[in-house]
Amino acid sequence: MENEPKQIHAKGNAIPGPEVQPIIDAVIEKQKNEEKSSVEVGRPTVMDEITLQKLEMAFKVGCTDAEACFYADISMRTLYYYQEANKEFLHKKELWKKRPVLKARQVVVGALENNDLPTAKWYLEKNWEVEEFGDKLKHSGEIATDFPHIAVSEYRQKLKEAMREDIKKYWESQDDNQNSDGTAKTKG
Repeated sequence: MENEPKQIHAKGNAIPGPEVQPIIDAVIEKQKNEEKSSVEVGRPTVMDEITLQKLEMAFKVGCTDAEACFYADISMRTLYYYQEANKEFLHKKELWKKRPVLKARQVVVGALENNDLPTAKWYLEKNWEVEEFGDKLKHSGEIATDFPHIAVSEYRQKLKEAMREDIKKYWESQDDNQNSDGTAKTKG
């Protein structure tokens, strides 16, 4: 046993022998894998906190997806990929887009509470039966005319016949104004 290397003691502990080496290797490999998984691979995302704040602000003032993306300086594809991966963001976006409608309703109700007559009239015209408050006409769906109802093809045929008759009358009047030799008749 004199040929075996001596085990070195550090702070009174012996260095483990070769039988423990596979366990040590497994622990080291696990640590390496954990480090690799925490390192992001690929292009960094443009959907950072500032971009998300810009999108929120744009949607809250009623912007379309295209307008919000323009304001946040991202592509629409980026927005749609982000929405697919973050369903909660998509839900929030839908709520943000409804905010201007809610604000408009609050303004209308505020005007009504202040007895604003034009707003009251407008509100009743838009939200109640037209016959009751509005000055709009309700259409029955029928159009009454003095002309007899005919199909388009029938109308075309009558138009062609009338044009032929007018052309025939024109040439007959031209024939009446000429002599048999083709010279113009003199009046007198």
